[in-house]
Amino acid sequence: MDKFSRLIKGQKVAVVGPSPHLAGLGLGKKIDSYDLVCRMNEVRPVGLEEDYGSHADMLFWHLNNCDIESDFMPQYNADPETFKKIKLLVYPRQANDVNRRGCGHSTPLQNAARFPKVPFYQVDTNKVKAWENEYSAHFTVGALTLLMILECDFDELFICGFSFFKNGGPYWHKAHATRPNSLKYPGHDIPKEIRCLRNKFRDQKNVDGDYMFKEVILG
Repeated sequence: MDKFSRLIKGQKVAVVGPSPHLAGLGLGKKIDSYDLVCRMNEVRPVGLEEDYGSHADMLFWHLNNCDIESDFMPQYNADPETFKKIKLLVYPRQANDVNRRGCGHSTPLQNAARFPKVPFYQVDTNKVKAWENEYSAHFTVGALTLLMILECDFDELFICGFSFFKNGGPYWHKAHATRPNSLKYPGHDIPKEIRCLRNKFRDQKNVDGDYMFKEVILG
């Protein structure tokens, strides 16, 4: 069992996406009640704790070379105290995806080293390749996060803040350090991603979600 699986084993886990549809739902206390709170491509939404929670234990970041300086370093600098408490920084993509958009040549480990003293974990590239080849798709960090966690022996899993780009935009909450109220649609095949997650979550026990996740995936 690797360090990622050990952290998840037997835990009550909340995975919190950045979608604005969480605003006004008041899920913050529920989110913070979980043993582990996981967030994607951010640290935590400061000022929106009532709806998004205040905890951040595990970060899943794509760490692409094109975004280290413009996206990830500003988030790190904006909330360094919270970042110091992170239990694991996870790279959930195929290894070469850090160079996918042509902004340099490095490894996920080299990019993660920009954030010192934070434990780092890189998913098995062959595992991600198999998931993506099965559906002929380039998955989002959110989908890969969920697929990774589903392979672990968690106690409970609560998923919220995933819009699957069905809310018409914006797709990020207003507190994000570099993408507030972004209307940019991702370069991903979301229908294939939804089909994959529906298949993977079918008959899963101890899984719950907000109204959007229930409607799109669990329904």
